[in-house]
Parts: sequence; C-alpha cells; structure tokens
Amino acid sequence: MNYSDIKSEGLQGVDVSKEITLKEYGFGYHVLPRKGIYRFYIGISEAIVENELGDFDYTEWDVLELPLNVKIEEEFDFIEVEDVASCGGLTASEWLDLDASSKLYDAIRYYGSDNF
Repeated sequence: MNYSDIKSEGLQGVDVSKEITLKEYGFGYHVLPRKGIYRFYIGISEAIVENELGDFDYTEWDVLELPLNVKIEEEFDFIEVEDVASCGGLTASEWLDLDASSKLYDAIRYYGSDNF
C-alpha cells in the first residue's frame, strides 16, 4: 500500500504525525469498530529509501487486519513473550497487559516486519 492510500483520519501509531509514524517508524493502524477489526500498516523493509535529509523512510506498507479481541501472542505463536517484553523493559505479565497494537509493534521491533 502506498502512503497516499492510507487515510490520515483516525490513524494511530507511534507518533501523532502520519508522516513520522508511517515513514520513520513503519507502523500505524486504524481501529474499525463497525468491522470489528484493527487495520495495521506495517512498513516493508525492502521499500526503505534514503530521503533528502539522509534519513531512511518506509515507502510501502503491508496491511494486516486482525479482530479487535486478538491476542497477539496467540495469533503469532512464535512470539516468546519474555524475550519481547524484556526488550521493552517490561516483565512478561506487564507486556501481556498491553493493548494489541503495542504488543504487535514490540513484536515487530523484536522479530522484524518481514515476520508479520
């Protein structure tokens, strides 16, 4: 999916800026309650390019739709909860208490976007 195809309205992510959350962090999402899903936008590692400032930006995103009641650690059963949690400075029980979007972002940072 291209940047211009992702709607700004209601977009959530690591930063309040659409540009920063998608291009710099490669992660954003919409909560779609009527459909009962999260729609995640995950930066494609092969689509990172250097911008005019010498920084690197994501330019394309995969779309992943998951139910609002998803348990990330069950949906992606390869996730080692203690490892991912400790990478973020949390205990396993603290990490399990996070919302799905935070868990998915942590798991992507740990395992890489290509695994999701």
